Amino acid sequence: ACGGGGSESTPAAAPTAPVVAVGPDFASVTGRACSGAASAGWCWQQPLPQGNAIADTTFVDDSHGWAVGDAGSVLATADGGLTWSGQSSGTPLALAKVRFVDARIGWVAGSYGEVLRTTDGGTTWQRSSFGRNDAVQDLGAADANAAWLTTFSNEGYVTHDGGVSWRKVPPAPVSTDGDLARAFEATAPVSAELARLLGEAAR
Repeated sequence: ACGGGGSESTPAAAPTAPVVAVGPDFASVTGRACSGAASAGWCWQQPLPQGNAIADTTFVDDSHGWAVGDAGSVLATADGGLTWSGQSSGTPLALAKVRFVDARIGWVAGSYGEVLRTTDGGTTWQRSSFGRNDAVQDLGAADANAAWLTTFSNEGYVTHDGGVSWRKVPPAPVSTDGDLARAFEATAPVSAELARLLGEAAR
């Protein structure tokens, strides 16, 4: 400063950036349905937990249930459906059927022959193939190893090794009363095996 005896002036503080409030929908995408791995890419914001069409649901008790739908959507609830959380199925294909034996063991199937199995309640899913690209029409399971499915081509398949291999069974006749298990029982002995699985899965 010039002149005598005067104190130097204090420099003006640098302007600060404006504070922008961030809403809860944009604060975190952890656990949301995203186009990339590890919550990367485009992530679903509303409605939550996702907005794809749901094709099927199943409950093993009053609390634990699952729902599946388009774009590989798998949702789970542990409070009777009050809240739902997304699970990573690992597939972009539409899923149409879901069956759980208990709170840990479940099977999912859908378009292009996609079949998935979990033994930890859906935390992880393993892909299986019955050797066809047909869409799955119906699905059932007796335990972690035994499951059956039918396709829109009127074909049936059974596995006894957790989906490692599938065996084709004769097609079922059209059932007049909608009882698919009874329809299979009316066919060849090999189809009775599938009927047994149907019965066990329905218990």
